[in-house]
Amino acid sequence: MPSLVAIDCTGQACSVALLHGGEVIERRSPPAERQSERLLVWLEQVLAEAGLAGSAIDGLAVGIGPGGFTGVRLALAAVQGLALAWQRPVVPVSSLVALAAMSGATDADAAQANHGLPVLATLDARMDEVYAAWFAPVNAGAWPQPLAPEAVLAPEALAIAEAVSQAGGYVAIGSGMPIYGERISQTLGSPRQVIAIDEPSAAAVVTLAALVWPQAARPGHELQPAYLRNKVALTTAERQAQR
Repeated sequence: MPSLVAIDCTGQACSVALLHGGEVIERRSPPAERQSERLLVWLEQVLAEAGLAGSAIDGLAVGIGPGGFTGVRLALAAVQGLALAWQRPVVPVSSLVALAAMSGATDADAAQANHGLPVLATLDARMDEVYAAWFAPVNAGAWPQPLAPEAVLAPEALAIAEAVSQAGGYVAIGSGMPIYGERISQTLGSPRQVIAIDEPSAAAVVTLAALVWPQAARPGHELQPAYLRNKVALTTAERQAQR
């Protein structure tokens, strides 16, 4: 198994993780306390805990979004700098894919909730929208398989995937549910289970990266953010229309 470092700042928290010898070591800020200035400190800590130098790792991974624009840019810039300094490739990981993977966690509650059901991963996109994607039932230790392209849209615009109708329900995960859950349920029907995980983590990102290493690795300068939208704020007219 490769030794990989990952950074994720797509949500309200920032996190750094190291996968080494099959074990994951992570440092993570509390939600809403990004502590982005501590990323390199956390990186030094996880490497020291594993007894590794940065130059000894095989590669890096990064959460490329969708998510907060500032956090996505921060993580990409940090990983690109490290990739250049260490001359190592990077695996990009979608935040919605990472969320879906976390629905297949090995703890009993999550495993029972997700058993055999498609997964709806959502993140609050602000501006009265969600980032969303459907995935086939997720097994622990497997890369989530998308059922439809990732999208940014109003909760009422979510379409139910054919696999959901066939399965007779779905599992939901991510920060879109605490905020837009009622509207999503009115559109899609209530999820069979809402898994109480709001955002992805570097631990999920680095674990996924190992599954596709080294095939999905690329030079740091080739990384591109997955914003899904170019617009970052409502116009005055749009804000007034929502009142």
